[in-house]
Amino acid sequence: MEKNNILFIKYCTTGFIVEENAGFVSVIMDSIEQECRNKNYNLNVLNSNNLNTTFESIPFEDYEGIIILGTELDTKGYTSLETLKHLMWLLIMKSLTSTVMQ
Repeated sequence: MEKNNILFIKYCTTGFIVEENAGFVSVIMDSIEQECRNKNYNLNVLNSNNLNTTFESIPFEDYEGIIILGTELDTKGYTSLETLKHLMWLLIMKSLTSTVMQ
């Protein structure tokens, strides 16, 4: 059975960076949503201010991949991403040179 589910997590602790870059965030989210629709994927969106807690509540087996908008993610938060070793994931940050894909 095909999953056809992608999870989009918007990681935000203060909201300051996201508010400053509202256009960037909107373009990213709109583009991802449109591409998922074009490829017949369901896109589920979650907001998170604590990746560890969020990851504990996610049924990973229901998703083919995860996209994380991490404009406020600092290097301490990278350790949370180790949980995702078994999935394809993409981290989007304000600086696209810092984008990481596994």
